[in-house]
Amino acid sequence: GEAGSGRGAAAARVGAAARGAVPGCARREALLSQPSPNMEAKHGLFLIGGLLLGVLLQLLGCALWKNWWPLLNAIFYVLVPMPWMLFGTDSDAANDPDVQGWVDAGKFLTGASAVGTIAIPAILFHAGKIVVGSFLCELAAALVLGTTAVAYLNLGSSDEYMAW
Repeated sequence: GEAGSGRGAAAARVGAAARGAVPGCARREALLSQPSPNMEAKHGLFLIGGLLLGVLLQLLGCALWKNWWPLLNAIFYVLVPMPWMLFGTDSDAANDPDVQGWVDAGKFLTGASAVGTIAIPAILFHAGKIVVGSFLCELAAALVLGTTAVAYLNLGSSDEYMAW
């Protein structure tokens, strides 16, 4: 009798597992669905590392060739987020055409400023003010800082800006 009841209990557990009613499973799923604090710390370290690497490449592009003209590009790194911060990214205003027009204008100006981060080193290189190595360091800095900015927008808690 006891061996039969043991098989019955095992069969009941297998049946419960097949239905998804495993004891403690809901708790485990709830824990797995929450973001881990370590993951948020890794994201923060990634963003800080990208920012530092971009600034390092920017300064190396100037210091290695003893030419500080490429630092002019740093002005654009300050100007790029300004329209985004001033005009906002309020996706709740999608129904109001006046507000949405300002949000779109901010996105346009942000993009136009971002083009300047590549255009300034290209113009300086074309004018003969910087050499190829400095130009490549500046482009690498723009790529790293741009990637870091997009990663920040994607890793942030708000998906409003990336919802085109």
